[in-house]
Amino acid sequence: MNRIFILTAIIAVLLWPAGMKANAQDDKTADSLFKSIARTDETIRLLKKIQFSGYLQTQFQVAEKEGIKSFAGGDFPENSDSRFMIRRGRVKMTWSGNLSKFVTQIDITEKGIAPKDVYFQLTDPWIRTFVITAGLFNRPFGNEITMSSSVRESPERARVYQTLFSGERDAGIMLSVHPGSRSGLSWFKADAGFFNGTGIASDFDSHKDFIGRVSVSKGNAWTLGLSYYNGRWQSGTEKYFKDLTTTDDGFRVFLPDSTGSLYSGRRIYYGMNGQVSVKTVLGTTLVRGEYLTGLHGGTSETTVSPSSLPKDKAVSKADPVTGIVTTVAPPLPAMERPFAGGLVYVVHTILQTKHQLVFKYDVYDPDTRARGKEIGKPAGTGTFATLSPADIRYDTYGFGYIFHYDTNLKMMLYYDIVRNEKTALSGYTGDLNDNV
Repeated sequence: MNRIFILTAIIAVLLWPAGMKANAQDDKTADSLFKSIARTDETIRLLKKIQFSGYLQTQFQVAEKEGIKSFAGGDFPENSDSRFMIRRGRVKMTWSGNLSKFVTQIDITEKGIAPKDVYFQLTDPWIRTFVITAGLFNRPFGNEITMSSSVRESPERARVYQTLFSGERDAGIMLSVHPGSRSGLSWFKADAGFFNGTGIASDFDSHKDFIGRVSVSKGNAWTLGLSYYNGRWQSGTEKYFKDLTTTDDGFRVFLPDSTGSLYSGRRIYYGMNGQVSVKTVLGTTLVRGEYLTGLHGGTSETTVSPSSLPKDKAVSKADPVTGIVTTVAPPLPAMERPFAGGLVYVVHTILQTKHQLVFKYDVYDPDTRARGKEIGKPAGTGTFATLSPADIRYDTYGFGYIFHYDTNLKMMLYYDIVRNEKTALSGYTGDLNDNV
């Protein structure tokens, strides 16, 4: 009996360190597992802050004529009146924190890859009403600029916006006032900021443009907004054209104003936008409209806001001494024009179905002082600057049908009837065949 007790004691003593070692190993393994789970949870928590989204728009177009100039996705090739194209292929990444956000978005099409949005936002930590946005983002003017093309009821923005706000985005900084629902002021919004004025291109002068917008709304029932833009761009010449006069043969021409040097083109825009939605037994009808007016400093060639220093056609000159030929493209002078433009949407959702009917009218008059046959080339120009196709008014009538296949896919049929002003300019004496 004593021998059995002694043997049991010896075995217990021998196994005790092994048991302690096994328990320690188990504790270490469990601790390592808990740490691994904690790291995984932290990784998942961080990944939840990152969201990927995007959309794809493919389309087939048929133009009225080969090689037309068009605002419906760009000009057609010289020998083509139809095309398949990837109009938009957006990929967007958003990182969201409690009081901060970072967004980057690119556009992938058959033409290449281009940046669309690269910006961050900071929200005040006290009342969460004031937001600072800095980087490359939509200009805060009107409604159609900031409305995503994924939900817009027409394939393209209005001609006036494509001209004055080419690319929609610009680099700058903006302060926004967006009160929350608990504040009782959620019906009010305001945005104001300073921008380069060159879109997604690098800045080429020292001028910075101010853009501001205020809006009030009542849910989805109605919205009303006012916008203001004030900026300049440096022309790099000693000439500036602003006033018009009438020649003996009845044409309107620009008068030179060259009392100084390095004149800058002014950009002063005023905008008003609104929308109202009405439900009836026939469905829901949405009416949305915008009107813009002001002064725009373009060039003799175009009223598109310049993204680089506008230059004339290159001229070759030979040095009289050395005979060396150099090619120089002189800068174009700025030409200031009073403009007017706008757009109206009427969108009707049939009953409670997936079918929508769309009518859109947009107009852009780049120079409200000149009309029709006043736009032409006089017999003698002297020191005047003649008007050009850049001064012609365009009216566009759009008709569309939208079928919402499901929550992620919609199909659209759309037809643009484009009407240009009939002038005395060669090639523009009648309406162009540029319907799409």
